[in-house]
Amino acid sequence: MDEFDACMRKLSSITESDELALASTRHELDILCSKWKMGHRCVDEHMSRCSDRLKQILYNDVVHGTRQVMNELCSPGRMQNDYLRLAPCFKSLFVEGGKCSQKYKNMIQWSKASTDMTEAANVEEGLRRTCCTFNEYVHCYYVHMPELCGEEGRDFFRTYTEKMSGPLIHEHCASYTYDSTCSQGASTAAPGATLTAARGLFGATVAACMVAAALL
Repeated sequence: MDEFDACMRKLSSITESDELALASTRHELDILCSKWKMGHRCVDEHMSRCSDRLKQILYNDVVHGTRQVMNELCSPGRMQNDYLRLAPCFKSLFVEGGKCSQKYKNMIQWSKASTDMTEAANVEEGLRRTCCTFNEYVHCYYVHMPELCGEEGRDFFRTYTEKMSGPLIHEHCASYTYDSTCSQGASTAAPGATLTAARGLFGATVAACMVAAALL
């Protein structure tokens, strides 16, 4: 797993830097996009050599929307222009003291922790917490976006967040986010066998979504 962990570090390094994770200028966005492409290429190459077909399908399903969003965001055009215009407002929500700053920190913390868990019970709890914190982060944006960024910011965020994280929230995290599990101290919902078995794989998909989520 050393090679896979190295790929993960390339992706997670983006969210460890506020200048990149909170990219709000064209220069910062260019740097982020370069690191994003390197990290994702690393994961793709590793999985094509070392993962079975089922894990590859699972991973590609979860990150398909994220790839689309990041490809649009990293290419000159309307989405990139709209994002750069709205970025200062998005950024204000989760910089230190922002209304969603703690949700963002929680998401980063648990997405990293889930990739280091190997025992089944710990993996299950890590996945539950990761799903729940990701969902709470997105919900915080939905609540506060209109008042701070107006209708344009709200519509932009809704369109691209749904495209980016739809499979993660509605399919792979459904057993956690659509019942009372997220409010419980311990997980009672059993994740799918493929999620439990794929140590680190889910962390990679969350890291991918996390990079795009940090921008939006």
